Amino acid sequence: MPPPDPDPAPDLIIVVLFASLAPLVLQSYLAFSPNSRTTPNRVARCVLGVLGGVVFTSAFRWWSSQNLRRNMLTAAMSTQYPHMALKHVQLALLPSLSDSYPRARAFSALDTVINLRWRNIRIAGAPATGYLKPRTAKSHTPPKAARSRIAAVAHHARIAATQFVIMDTIQALFLALAPGTIGSPFPTPRGRIDDLLGTQLYLLPAVLPPVALPHVVLQAAIAAAIGAGTSLVLSWPYHALATVSIATGIYEPDAFDPDLFSNPFASTSLLDFWGRRWHQNFRRDFTLLSTGTVRLLRLPQRAALPLVFVFSAAYHAAFQPAAIGPRALLSVAAFFTLSGVSAGLEAAFRAITGRKVRGWPGRVWAVGFFLAAGYMMRDGWIDAGYVTVPFTTGAGRGIARYTLQHVLVPGATA
Repeated sequence: MPPPDPDPAPDLIIVVLFASLAPLVLQSYLAFSPNSRTTPNRVARCVLGVLGGVVFTSAFRWWSSQNLRRNMLTAAMSTQYPHMALKHVQLALLPSLSDSYPRARAFSALDTVINLRWRNIRIAGAPATGYLKPRTAKSHTPPKAARSRIAAVAHHARIAATQFVIMDTIQALFLALAPGTIGSPFPTPRGRIDDLLGTQLYLLPAVLPPVALPHVVLQAAIAAAIGAGTSLVLSWPYHALATVSIATGIYEPDAFDPDLFSNPFASTSLLDFWGRRWHQNFRRDFTLLSTGTVRLLRLPQRAALPLVFVFSAAYHAAFQPAAIGPRALLSVAAFFTLSGVSAGLEAAFRAITGRKVRGWPGRVWAVGFFLAAGYMMRDGWIDAGYVTVPFTTGAGRGIARYTLQHVLVPGATA
């Protein structure tokens, strides 16, 4: 008889995990100091970086070893570990920081720790790039006026509510078609995806003669649902947080991006997808790591692009919980590696022809790639059991119930 599943560790452990970031907050506070460029300040930040990195890593390892049953939550925490670990290094080495908003220094320090993209933070001596990039002289369109607080709250609240209902419906459909497909505490190699793919669906049986949904269409729909679910499970909490933060006056109305994603399904190339339309939370990290590697090893500049995907593959695989198993790790790593190879082909196409991959040909290329390679992420994450959260609400269950009774009705399984 297998041993009983261990009980989840007390919730106090997550408090310890967040408390372990105290040295990082102090590092950030010193980086905002008027004396941040002085030797004592920089030495203190380096010491805090080493101390904080050791303490945070120890707390994270304790958390992950005690919370294997909380597979989805542990996975979410795991995605933050390398980002926060890299911040210890950045705040030790950067010359100084300044805030684009007139805020208290302590608040700016805390915001730097929890702000993934450093949206409002400026690095002394570095050019404004990305979200802080100034408007060029070629732009004749006057800048849009900042949203009012009420308008910003309404914008984020609408997106959060809409995206939550869509995500809730997707996960309700998964759970209705194959219970245990998502949200399970432990991985079940291959079993979940096989159950899901073995379901036969019939299109509008009350209106049409029996029309079985082709297996290839089901495969593509599941892959698209995984991609959509992944974006939604990241996006709706972001907008919910923005709604509360702006409504309470903690943050300024324009402190959050209007959209975390930019319509990924409209991508006209892989570079367009990964570089502009998918969330850019870790773009800064991958760019720093790739450019740093190029300089350290004296590689040609063109090596920076594939290195971004190498680090992305390592990040999404190596830092996931051990509970997901080697099959899921290899699937996830292979998907991002192939993405890098394919993006490199686009860069080569532009270098040879002088034209970007774009338009309808680019869209067909991007869709074809994700249909051909997306099964790696689909199978890996479904088998791992944490595509999304393990609960649904009445809204999602109601829409799913109607869909499975009138639109796509399951019949005999393969």
